Amino acid sequence: MFGSMCPKCATIRMVSRLEESGIVSCSSCGFEFREGLTPEKYKQQERQKEKDFEDAIKRENKEIRAREKARRDQAKKDPVFRSTEYLEFMKKQRISGRLHRSQVYVIELKSEVNTEKSEYKRFPGEGYADICPTTGPNFKGYVYVGVTNKGDIDPKEACEKRFKEHKDGIRAGKKIVTKFSKTETFETCGLELTERYGMYNMVSSYPTQGVHSEYMESWVGFMLYKLGYHVWGPHAHSQKNREKYGAFLGKDPYI
Repeated sequence: MFGSMCPKCATIRMVSRLEESGIVSCSSCGFEFREGLTPEKYKQQERQKEKDFEDAIKRENKEIRAREKARRDQAKKDPVFRSTEYLEFMKKQRISGRLHRSQVYVIELKSEVNTEKSEYKRFPGEGYADICPTTGPNFKGYVYVGVTNKGDIDPKEACEKRFKEHKDGIRAGKKIVTKFSKTETFETCGLELTERYGMYNMVSSYPTQGVHSEYMESWVGFMLYKLGYHVWGPHAHSQKNREKYGAFLGKDPYI
C-alpha cells in the first residue's frame, strides 16, 4: 500500500499494487489502472472511448438505414418480397403504449362479384390501374380485405366472428362478403389467406394521434393487388377519405 494520485479521483489516495502486473487499485473509488497513468491521460482515454462509442452508434445507424432502404426498394419492385419478408416486417411494427387489438382479415370471393359489384372494387380502382386482368395468366382471384377491432378475444375467433356478421348483414356495407364469399364459413374461405396475408394483434386506432388500423387494411389490399388479386373492402386510401387519413399509401412504410 502506498500513496499515489488516482487518475479518476484526481486526488492523493492510498493505492495497492496487484501482484507484479503493474496494475494499482485506488482504495477510495476502487478504480484499477496502470502505474504512470495521469489524470490528463485518463481524461484523454475517456474522451476517446466516448468518441469511439458515438462513431460505432453512427455506423450502426447508417447500416440500419441502408438495410431499411434496401428492404423498401426490394418491396417496391418485387410483389412476392412485399408479401413475404416485407409483410413480416410490417407485422412486427409496434407502437409502445398502445393497445394491439385489431385484426386484418382476407376473404375469398366468388367470380360473380366482378360483374355485380365491380363499381365498389378498390384495387384496381381509382388511381390504381388494372395491372393484372382477370383473363391474364397471373390473375389470382377476388378477395375482400377488412379490419376488425374485436380484440378482447382470440384473433382468429375475432375474424371468424366478423365474417359471421358479414354473412348476417351486420355492418356489412355493400354486402360484398354477405352475397359473394366463396363459401359459407370463414375456415374454408378466409382462414388460409388471413393467416398468410392478414395481420393479427396490430395496433388499434388512435384517430386524434394519427394512428389508424385502416392504414394496414389498405396496405394489405394494395399488397394483394400487386400480387395479382382484385380487391374489395379497403377505403382509407381513397381520394374521398384523403382529408381524414391523408395520402399514406405508397409512402414509407406503406409501400
